[in-house]
Amino acid sequence: MFMVGDVMLNIDFRGVRLCVKFSFFFVIALLALTEGFEEVRLFAALGACVCHELGHIFAMSAFGSAPEEIALYGGGIKITTQGEQFFGRGVQTVILLAGCAVNFVLAAVFFITGAPRVLWLVNVVLGCFNLLPFSYFDGGRVLELYLPIRAYDHIRAAAVALTAIGMIWLILSGKAGPSLGATYALVLISELTKKR
Repeated sequence: MFMVGDVMLNIDFRGVRLCVKFSFFFVIALLALTEGFEEVRLFAALGACVCHELGHIFAMSAFGSAPEEIALYGGGIKITTQGEQFFGRGVQTVILLAGCAVNFVLAAVFFITGAPRVLWLVNVVLGCFNLLPFSYFDGGRVLELYLPIRAYDHIRAAAVALTAIGMIWLILSGKAGPSLGATYALVLISELTKKR
């Protein structure tokens, strides 16, 4: 099935729904327009995201689960599964951290082999970014498994405030471009509007 909605494209393939949201194309276009279209950087970032998600999918399949939906949006890629909630905390933790582990292993391999800096750096940044204690990220979902909701909410609120201050500093000091700022803004909006 192929559908085009107001803000997304949906494709169903063998029981897995692929959603591409407008914000995904917005961030890519913003990257190309504001920071120049450097194919190596763009493909390194997209490749790191795909490898990250493949790490999750590999871990899911190792435990007998499969993705129900894969959504590409301005904040990255999100996988939704049906059977994950039936796993214990330990298995869920392995699945959630598998993507970051893939990024860190790739970063180490690229660094050791002397690959271009962008290849290992983008994997380190993506792995660390996904460990932030935001509800949509792996780090936040792991903390939700182990912490009481009140403690998690305090950590999440502190992370939102600190990362917002850090992102403003990075943008004002010229260390982060508009595309990273836009990606962070989309993630922040998702985080602040998430219903419990």
